[in-house]
Amino acid sequence: MTYSLFHTNKVIAGVDSILQIADVVKSFDVTNVVIITDQGVFNAGLINEPKALLEKAGINVYIINDTPPEPPVDKVNDIYKTATQFNAQMIIGIGGGSAMDTAKLVAILLNNNVLLRDVVDGKSKFKNRGIPTLMIPTTSGTGSEATQNSIVLVPERELKVGIVDEKMLPNCVILDPKMTIGLPKHITANTGIDALCHAVECYISKKCSPFTEMFALKAIELIAKSIRIAYNDGQNLQARENMLLGSYLGGASIATSSTVAVHALSYPLGVNIIFLMVYLMQFYYLMS
Repeated sequence: MTYSLFHTNKVIAGVDSILQIADVVKSFDVTNVVIITDQGVFNAGLINEPKALLEKAGINVYIINDTPPEPPVDKVNDIYKTATQFNAQMIIGIGGGSAMDTAKLVAILLNNNVLLRDVVDGKSKFKNRGIPTLMIPTTSGTGSEATQNSIVLVPERELKVGIVDEKMLPNCVILDPKMTIGLPKHITANTGIDALCHAVECYISKKCSPFTEMFALKAIELIAKSIRIAYNDGQNLQARENMLLGSYLGGASIATSSTVAVHALSYPLGVNIIFLMVYLMQFYYLMS
């Protein structure tokens, strides 16, 4: 078996790592950036500090804050069209998986003459890498900041479609636990379990490689020892940092392997992944 490692170019992690955002953006020699986020993150004030730091450095910042959960193709196209009006030179995704998935798609659409609908339908592929991207997660769950994947809805076909292209890997990621301390308990739990499932599924996948083992086992260790602490004490920065890093490593596991039946079945069945994980792990054990 041969195996490959697709990975982000640069990861900056730790408490107050957000303070380096202007240095990251200036390293790409750009002056116009578009931040793509959702209404919840925007209303929580999580955009304020990044925006202020960038503007203080003389960078023009435009904010698109209406990314919905699991955005459909037409909505991603609308956000892309808005970004073109701002002459975007770099895209920053701040939020959960939907915001970051959308940010990756917008960035690559801005540097390719293709229609997203055609890519979704398998009629076209991206030829060029997108404009520079920076991902800043505000949840510890999807690991989108570490993957070459984006998921969009196709409502008329009642489908979730995953677009996978190594040209969508983010250029840089900032993992600052302070961006997650305001997460409500139920979101801390749900996103944390999602990250744990990513790591476990990728580890037991037939596509698992030595790279996957390295990422997945560390992700499981970090999440297992920190999820209860983060749930019970949302202000605990060490637990939040462990969860954020575990989520990132779960995403890196996806980039080197794949999830298995748990996530595959959760989409059509609409069932919480933790229930599927329990039963499917029992099934895998009996079949081993």
